[in-house]
Amino acid sequence: ILLNPKEYHVEILQLSATTCLCKFMVLSLELYETHAKMLFDLLKNSTFESVRVAIMILMNDFYLKYPLAFAAYSDDVYGCLRDRSDNVRLAALKTISNLILKEMVKVSFIYICI
Repeated sequence: ILLNPKEYHVEILQLSATTCLCKFMVLSLELYETHAKMLFDLLKNSTFESVRVAIMILMNDFYLKYPLAFAAYSDDVYGCLRDRSDNVRLAALKTISNLILKEMVKVSFIYICI
């Protein structure tokens, strides 16, 4: 479903598949490393706002569970602060703020995004 978004262009189906994949990725570093690129491509390219918001919200779990593996994609997360959707930008801001409060991300990296 996620590999063929043009064939399965139904928002609720894409959202459900994305959420399911994210929850499985939290269970295993191997799964995370296998599917991370596809997930971040979805974050950047999905036409559905709800899919991008869901991924942003679940990024918090990824960063807390796999901080070293997640670091390679941190620019993509910061890039969501410039998304065309207000809801995606808000989800990105909340996720990054939460990571700052948990001292997982340094405040100095935020200036890059502004």
